[in-house]
Amino acid sequence: MRERPGSPLNVLTLVSYLASVVLPSLGVLLLTVQAMTVMVSSTAWTTVIPILQPGLLAISGAFAAVAALRTGAPPWRRVWAAVLGILVIFLAATAVVAYDVFANLNPGFYLGAPLLFFSWAIARPFRGKGYFAVLLWVALVVVSLGGRFLAFPFALLGWPLAGHIVNLVVVVAVVLVPVLAAMAWEKRTPHAAVMQLAEEGDGNTG
Repeated sequence: MRERPGSPLNVLTLVSYLASVVLPSLGVLLLTVQAMTVMVSSTAWTTVIPILQPGLLAISGAFAAVAALRTGAPPWRRVWAAVLGILVIFLAATAVVAYDVFANLNPGFYLGAPLLFFSWAIARPFRGKGYFAVLLWVALVVVSLGGRFLAFPFALLGWPLAGHIVNLVVVVAVVLVPVLAAMAWEKRTPHAAVMQLAEEGDGNTG
């Protein structure tokens, strides 16, 4: 299968979005390490995160929109995929405004994942069983929400870092596992590759 023009941008989209959701967990982990050692406690991350986190979310939306417009998909697919990427940018803007209200549970950060997924899927164009990855994402989000409460029981057991590390791993899995699963499941869809190449060929302008 030939390389799609938007593929490098899709990787940048994934990386920037992953960074936006990992930062809060890394910050909490850092504060825990500082509390356990003689290091001087720093709260600089609490000032940076409300700016950097939505900023990375906006960047991921911009990458997704540009990647969509650069694919060989038919024009209507490219436009819709780009619109979804632009919606992520608007979500990032609302996240800045609502940060003090929702903190790390801001719904904008959770809605960004499915919007970016469908932007990627529509512009490819995506095919078949890969869309079940959205259900996997929902399940992992539920698990990640539960993971936020692991710090206390692990602290009681004398492992204060363990709960935060588990939470960090789950947060990464929420982003990476659905994407990898979608790609694997898509390959199992009959004629998926043939249909994708045919539709991309129809949308190419040269």
